[in-house]
Amino acid sequence: LTICCFQGADLSFVICAPEAGQAIKAYSPELIVFPVLTQDAFAEVQEEVLSRVDVIIIGPGIGRRAELVPFILRIVCEMARTGMPIVVDADGLNAVMTNLDAIRGLKNIVMTPNATEFDRLFKAEFEGRVIVTEDTLGAVKLLAAKLQNVTIVRKGPTDIISDGIHVLECAEPCSLRRCGGQGDVLSGVLGTFLHWTKRNSELFVESNSGGAQYTPTLVAAYGACRLTRESSRCAFERHRRGMVASDMVREIPQCFARLFPDSQAPSTSSRSGSGGDVWPSTLP
Repeated sequence: LTICCFQGADLSFVICAPEAGQAIKAYSPELIVFPVLTQDAFAEVQEEVLSRVDVIIIGPGIGRRAELVPFILRIVCEMARTGMPIVVDADGLNAVMTNLDAIRGLKNIVMTPNATEFDRLFKAEFEGRVIVTEDTLGAVKLLAAKLQNVTIVRKGPTDIISDGIHVLECAEPCSLRRCGGQGDVLSGVLGTFLHWTKRNSELFVESNSGGAQYTPTLVAAYGACRLTRESSRCAFERHRRGMVASDMVREIPQCFARLFPDSQAPSTSSRSGSGGDVWPSTLP
């Protein structure tokens, strides 16, 4: 989650298992670590962390312990109902998959499955129905619509984004190497964009009056895909086949500056008073 800080977020909190706390604290001084990830710790997590943040990213590194599934679902559902943007990725998707009815209609949730995870989500919702490969766009839109407009970002050679009404594709050039952790980079980038678009939702009211139809969530998802792909492309140019996900993270500041110039970005304030909380007004 240092990814968020490299992009311009003010603070990054990590909720993790007690045994992982020291290792994560040693990883980066930018992270504020709460090693309280247990099934009985929801009240503590809500008071100490969730009440202080603007976006939640749940899934990367959380593991697949069955006893954590109710904890994950409770965080996702209760916080989504408050209007907080939620990114669900990786092992968080496995938890949500056990009860898709719990997230149905929660439009501020964004799920970011890869191709395999998307297939599992689709089959879980449609009782084993097989996806027609040639109509992946239609399948993403269909699943998002069936979940009553939860947004889905289906990662792949082309990233496909849908809220069940509209479909966007991000096919900008990216790395020739798909390294482990690249999806986690997207999750972090997306979380920051979701906060920016939510804080500047009035911009979308104005633009929609002129005929545009894209919601803040869709724009955030497209911007995240665009920045992640550009960062991976630049990291590959520098490191070639030796590229790893942390190389992508180091490229984020410069790639962001090229794609979204500061001179065109008005300042806003976040819950924590972030001096770096700037909404990039030049999203494609």
